[in-house]
Amino acid sequence: MTKIRLITSPTKINKKNFRYLNYGCINLNHENLNDKILIKHPWDSKRKYYQDIVKIERIYSSVLREISNTLNKHHKIKKNIRYWKIVVGPWLHSFILAYYDKNIQIDLLLKNRKKIIIPITNTKIEDQIPNNFFVFFTKHIYASSWHDYLFSLIIKKKILETISFSKKLIL
Repeated sequence: MTKIRLITSPTKINKKNFRYLNYGCINLNHENLNDKILIKHPWDSKRKYYQDIVKIERIYSSVLREISNTLNKHHKIKKNIRYWKIVVGPWLHSFILAYYDKNIQIDLLLKNRKKIIIPITNTKIEDQIPNNFFVFFTKHIYASSWHDYLFSLIIKKKILETISFSKKLIL
């Protein structure tokens, strides 16, 4: 069985024996690559999407409460959740959504029985911290390096016995 190189974000170079994780990984400037999609995104099902959005909202509310408490203690202030929701809410929600999305895709990937080479980035977390929310939301969240980093972070946390790893970053 031939090993397949997994592409987890829009890239410039396509190599032999590759598959995109899903449609979000295709650079739209390339030709039609529908046959190169490895898995169907779970949110193509409206039912699954709505179920997951409810879960994401619960996670967001819980994490926002925790972050509010932590930030209040750190800054020695007593701001309410509404304050912190305005200050960190948009970034937090975007991050949780992206993390959850990648996590469910990785779970589907683990169920796939094909031999896959997964690119793992060696990017430092410091290189992934934007200066402000505007930079995060307009540039960072769309950057291949950020998606590759997040995907690598999640995949490293999961124990994978059936999938081989490659330390190369495919760009």
